[in-house]
Amino acid sequence: MRVIFFIFISMMLSVSGQSQTFSGGLRGGINFAQWKQNIQISSTQTGNISTALTTDSRTGYLIGIYYTIMLGGNVGFQPELFYNSVGSRSGSSSISVNYASLPIFLRYNINEMFHLLGGPQIGYLISADGQNTSPTGGVTTNIKDNINSIDFGGVLGIGADIGKINLGLRYSIGLTSIIKNPTGSSQGFSFKQEVSNVGWQIVAGYRVFGQ
Repeated sequence: MRVIFFIFISMMLSVSGQSQTFSGGLRGGINFAQWKQNIQISSTQTGNISTALTTDSRTGYLIGIYYTIMLGGNVGFQPELFYNSVGSRSGSSSISVNYASLPIFLRYNINEMFHLLGGPQIGYLISADGQNTSPTGGVTTNIKDNINSIDFGGVLGIGADIGKINLGLRYSIGLTSIIKNPTGSSQGFSFKQEVSNVGWQIVAGYRVFGQ
């Protein structure tokens, strides 16, 4: 968490003095998060079987700050730092995985209102819980020890600036598996599972300073 915060602050300080225009503010939004799973099962009887599936969407949220650095013309950078609640859902069970996320966007202004964003995102794991909300009673289990502490992915999006308000629609996709123990065996079968975070984000921001 401290490393991600240090990267964010260092980028703001090192670039802002060289940039022509810069601004920043508060960021909030809604996640429609899913897990994308690739599973490989093998045995001497069946050989190798591969399957891919995506879980149901789980609604989460994000809240934090952003900083926009325009380098001249229509091109700039936009690092952000926010608390990011993602995960998955299946029936009465859901998994909540929460990160401190740092996307570093390349920004292109189409015109005075609309812009495009794209870039890498690194997340530092804060907490992870599994919940069962069946009618017989809710049970919550801490699964943080089963999740990798770092999640790396990419984000693409489009946004609009309306005065001090900015709105955006983004799609994020994990590029690394988030689970710690991807392999195992049971009753003569061996398996390997890769799980990555994917999902849509609807975000809004309020510019506190700059133009």
